[in-house]
Formats: sequence, structure tokens, C-alpha cells
Amino acid sequence: MKTSFRPSRRAAGELLVLGIALSGCAELITSPSAAMQQQIEAARTPADHEALAGYYVKEAAAARGKAEDHRKMGKGYASWPAGGRGSGGGGSWAAHCNASAASYEDIAKRYDAMAAEHRQLAK
Repeated sequence: MKTSFRPSRRAAGELLVLGIALSGCAELITSPSAAMQQQIEAARTPADHEALAGYYVKEAAAARGKAEDHRKMGKGYASWPAGGRGSGGGGSWAAHCNASAASYEDIAKRYDAMAAEHRQLAK
């Protein structure tokens, strides 16, 4: 007897949504590009350090934006009923999103500190 696995459209849809949601959690912070690494190594003047401070301010804002996105996703998952939508509600997914949000907030604070250090070097 030959059997094949054929997920329902609903199950396939839920897997697609899960994959998209979790793909946003894959990267928290990336290594600097080669150009950024060169800019960091070559920084000598106040203008160089101000430029780096500006870069880190933008990165902090981006991290805070991702934290907010994950908080919103967490609220969405938290609203899933227990035993519903396939796997017992969204509690564990909500916890994952909330942990990701906290990680992004921590990253934003680190970028803020790096920006402050470069502003100090620019003086």
C-alpha cells in the first residue's frame, strides 16, 4: 500500500506563515561590510568619528524598529487560542518573538553606546 503525505491547504498556509515569521528572527546583527570595516579602521579625524556615530545611531533605530515588529508579532501569536491554529496556540511563538524583541533592544543600546564613544572621540 502506497501512501503519500499531502498536507491540507490550511496546514500548508500555516507552515508558510510560520516560515515567513521565523525568517525575520534569523539575523539579529550582522558583521560590518568590507567598506564599513575599512571606515572603522581608517577613522582618525573628528569628521570620521561623527560619521561612524551617525551610522551607529541609524543602526540603533533599525534595531528598535525590529524590536517593535517582534513585539507586534508576539501580541498576534499571544492572541491565538490554546489548542487552536494547529499546535496548542501561539504561546511559545509569542515567547520567541518577545525574546527577539528584547535582543534587538539590547543591540540598540549597544549601538547607542558605540555612537556615544565615537562622538566622544570626535571632540
